[in-house]
Amino acid sequence: MWPRTLLPLLLAACVAPLGPGRFDSAGAPVADRPPRAEVPRVEVEFPPHLARPTREEEERIVSAIGRLWSSEFTVYTKACRELVEIGEPATPYLGYFGDVQKELQPGQRVNVTRIALEPILGTLPGDRLAAALDSKYRAVRIAAAHVAGRRGMTDLTPALLRMLEDSDVADREAAVYALRSLHNRYFGYRASDPRETRDAAAALWRAWWDARARSEEPPAEGAAPAPAEG
Repeated sequence: MWPRTLLPLLLAACVAPLGPGRFDSAGAPVADRPPRAEVPRVEVEFPPHLARPTREEEERIVSAIGRLWSSEFTVYTKACRELVEIGEPATPYLGYFGDVQKELQPGQRVNVTRIALEPILGTLPGDRLAAALDSKYRAVRIAAAHVAGRRGMTDLTPALLRMLEDSDVADREAAVYALRSLHNRYFGYRASDPRETRDAAAALWRAWWDARARSEEPPAEGAAPAPAEG
């Protein structure tokens, strides 16, 4: 939960002061202010193909992410749309600050971070979506897996198979969800099973995929579907 407490401090440090000729939210003139010196930037890790945004762009991204925590529906939905408009440069920041959950009504929660991430990732070509599957950030990996499954991107199967070995159960759940969507196969894999059971089911997945890669006619699944996960 640390990003929730860190974000106000980042916003206070990163948002640029209003300069000459600028106005506040009420339309009143704002006096000149001296520039702040040596303001640290957010320590976000970027994939190799993605250049770091300019300072101004980063401030815009961080400010929009800060508004995702607002309790006002119109505020956080507008911020979400702004992040989608910014596109791929916003994805590492969304991953860095982590999931923002909203309770729309008792028992019904929505992941606002994923609502922003999935439309962004859905526009990326396969190689950049593959990079998102290998992201340092959990939120980005999970969103990318869901997008891969919905887009029918079977060429990303090897990356999804690697995710079955992840230490995070949420990553494994997203990966197997995508694999089942892509191939309509099960092999008894359940993300919450003990490691030994998961490894055996993951091995069946890999063997099936390797056989499919060698032949246009993959073998029958050879294992009964697992019971529905509760």
